[in-house]
Amino acid sequence: MAELARETGETCYLAVASWKDAVYLDAVESVQPLRVGAVSGTHCPLLGTAIGHVLLAGRPATARRMRASDPSAWQVWEEAITKAGQCGYALDVEQHEPNLCCVAVPVPTVGIAQAALCLAGPAHRLPRPRLCDLAQHMRDRLDQTATV
Repeated sequence: MAELARETGETCYLAVASWKDAVYLDAVESVQPLRVGAVSGTHCPLLGTAIGHVLLAGRPATARRMRASDPSAWQVWEEAITKAGQCGYALDVEQHEPNLCCVAVPVPTVGIAQAALCLAGPAHRLPRPRLCDLAQHMRDRLDQTATV
């Protein structure tokens, strides 16, 4: 995460699913003056966030539970969650918070997303095309780490 944060200049964090939330396990904040703060133990919703959509796409049992517990909210985000599963990453382009953009990729273990890796920063530095490029870079880095 430290290398990814250094390479991109953005905040990088790792999260896991916990009931209806994602919980940050660890974070490396950007050194830039304008940055996203990420503190271990912070919660964010699974629905409506890039990190949550990646976790839901990679955790079928969690997705079923969320769908059953809040069908109307699930319906709002179902297409984004499906797309995250198909693409292998999820984007949040100022959906969860204004002026904030994120890209998240799953950290798979034995076929399910045990965790998700996210990169976040201000919208002016992370337009959609850059987020898509970063998604591939993050997946490549995870693949390199897995083979070491």
